[in-house]
Amino acid sequence: MPFFMKARKRIQTALIPLVRVSLPESGIHLLVKSQINRRVAWLVVDTGASRTVLDIHRVHKYLKEEPSVHESLSTGLGTSEMKSYSARLKKMYLGEVIASDYEVILLDLGHINKTLKAAGMREIDGVLGGDLLAQFGAEINYAKGQLKLHQPR
Repeated sequence: MPFFMKARKRIQTALIPLVRVSLPESGIHLLVKSQINRRVAWLVVDTGASRTVLDIHRVHKYLKEEPSVHESLSTGLGTSEMKSYSARLKKMYLGEVIASDYEVILLDLGHINKTLKAAGMREIDGVLGGDLLAQFGAEINYAKGQLKLHQPR
């Protein structure tokens, strides 16, 4: 078979609606609806976050086993250093794209949810970070309010 006739990998693409949240003091945030171990989870899309994070106070909705202690202290998310934990998710759906057997970091996101709740906004379950955004070749379209993800088949 000539080189130009080789079959290409099929890529599954997911177009996921984004919910735009505007907070007076911290600007615009984008939320995405996901599904973790068959339960709905709302995540803030954060291109500046190196890892995907779930709120340690909400993770019981998605996990049966106890989280493991993470070796290091975490910084960011509007707080000083804090001890973090990790957990392995069996399946996390972002539209039709699936992250299987994926390790996430668990942090206390209570300060974020307190701010959202005070503003009358939806509370979040976590943060969709740069690790998964890069893995799935994320494209954010602000005009259409969509997150586009690609998963090789």
